[in-house]
Amino acid sequence: NDATDQSGNSRTISNSGVAFSASESRFYGVSAYFDGNDAITITNVSNIFDFGTGDFTIEIWARPSSTSGDQYIISWECPGPNAGHAGFNIYNGAWRLGAFNNDLTGGSTGLAANTWVHLAMARQGTTLRTFINGALAGSHSNSDNLSSTTALTLGKYAGNANLRFTGYMQDLRVYKGVAKYTSSFNPPRSAAHEIGAGYDSVLDSPTNVAAQSGNNIGNYCTWNPLTHT
Repeated sequence: NDATDQSGNSRTISNSGVAFSASESRFYGVSAYFDGNDAITITNVSNIFDFGTGDFTIEIWARPSSTSGDQYIISWECPGPNAGHAGFNIYNGAWRLGAFNNDLTGGSTGLAANTWVHLAMARQGTTLRTFINGALAGSHSNSDNLSSTTALTLGKYAGNANLRFTGYMQDLRVYKGVAKYTSSFNPPRSAAHEIGAGYDSVLDSPTNVAAQSGNNIGNYCTWNPLTHT
C-alpha cells in the first residue's frame, strides 16, 4: 500500500516508511499510520503549493496517539519574514494551527489521544481562518506569502527531520485559489456521496457546487493523496 494522488493530477508523493492500516480509519476502511520515525512528502510540482498571498484551503483528518511533545501533522516552509512556516502542530497538549509564529490558533479543543479530529485552514482575502471539527477556531488578518519553499510534509516538521507525529491520518485535501470554508461547517460524516443537507461531502466533484453558509459542497479538489492503493 502507498499514498496516491486521487485527483487525476499525478502529483509526486514520497513515502518514507508510512504504513497503511485497516485497524483505524474515519472513512474508506484504511488510513496512514505514522510511527514517529516516518513521513510523507508531496513535491511542489507545477507550483501547486505556491499560494502566495491568495486564497487556499488545506484540510485533513488526524488521530494522534498522544498529545504530548512537539508533533507536526502538516508543515511547509514559507518565504517569510512573518510566516517562517505554516501547518498543523501539536505542542505540549495544545494546538498550533496556521502561520507561524504570528497567526496561530491555540487551545486544546478537539485534541485528545486516540480520537479522530478534522482540521482545516482557509484563507479568504486577507483573513486566515482555522477550523476544528468544522467549528471556527481562529481568525487572523494575514497577507503573508505562504508559498511553499519545501515539499508539503506530513508527519514531521518540513524544516528538519525532527518533531515527528505518531498516529493516523487520512483524506488530505489541498485547494489552491479557493477558500472552501469561510464559516463553521459540518465535516463529512459518511463516505457516501449523498450524506444529507448541510454536511460537506467526502467526494469532491468538478461540477454542481452548492454553497451553504460557509460550507461549499463539491468542486475544487486539487488532489487528495492520503488514500491507499
